[in-house]
Amino acid sequence: MHSLQPLRPCARPIPFRSHHKASGEEGETKLSRGIPMKRLGEPEEVGHMVVYLASDEAKFVTGSEFRIDGGMTAGRVGK
Repeated sequence: MHSLQPLRPCARPIPFRSHHKASGEEGETKLSRGIPMKRLGEPEEVGHMVVYLASDEAKFVTGSEFRIDGGMTAGRVGK
């Protein structure tokens, strides 16, 4: 039996909030600059991890946290 914790927000296309000065393609470009892969993630990329974790292929995976953020948090380790 597998247990999935709720997914945390990640770098993926989302509606821009009012505090963003730019929106649409310009806003997406500005937001993408802070992501090492230089793009926003797609919902399907999060879905692939969920499918893997729910499968028998992950039956020995326990107590792990997977960040699906294009490397955005990798540069923040220890800061």
